[in-house]
Amino acid sequence: MRLFFLKYGAIVLGIFIANAFASTTNPSVLMEAVIANKGVGCEITLPQTLLRFKPLQANQLKGAVQTYEIQPLMVRLACVNETQILQPKLTLQGVTPYPTDSYKVIFLDEKINGIGFMVRQTTDGKPISLADFYRPDVAIGNTTTVVSLNSLTPDNQYQSESTLWVGMVGPFQSTIIAGRFQASLMLNVIFE
Repeated sequence: MRLFFLKYGAIVLGIFIANAFASTTNPSVLMEAVIANKGVGCEITLPQTLLRFKPLQANQLKGAVQTYEIQPLMVRLACVNETQILQPKLTLQGVTPYPTDSYKVIFLDEKINGIGFMVRQTTDGKPISLADFYRPDVAIGNTTTVVSLNSLTPDNQYQSESTLWVGMVGPFQSTIIAGRFQASLMLNVIFE
């Protein structure tokens, strides 16, 4: 697993899964840069970069869509050499493959298997119950939803921690395909 940080006004944090087979026929390179007015000395860290959910039995995944497990994802921001209040704004980027997911909030990297992951934020930082978690209308969508994280100010010494909640949700189809599945998300943070 490889993490990278881009510390110029907007921060991009990516979690990548390495491919087991190397190909020399189509080499490629990814280049990114940011020009910013604020947050140049800021850094984002995730204390936990892998959330591992409990296994489920395929025959238990039937009926109405529900949440099977929720885990916290902590996002820490720290800035140096800042003198003004910074308001970080977060967007998520990932694969949302389900055609019936009009809000584009169900993340899954592989072929559709009937299950996926949803990300939510609470204003008080408290956990969301399993019964109340599956709400596509308030979930963080793929590149479309902008959420505010805790402000960075002189009072908090330009350091903050925000909690996002990641839930395993489904079923989204009648046939459930057994096996491992995952979702990789890129967190983009800009400062206003």
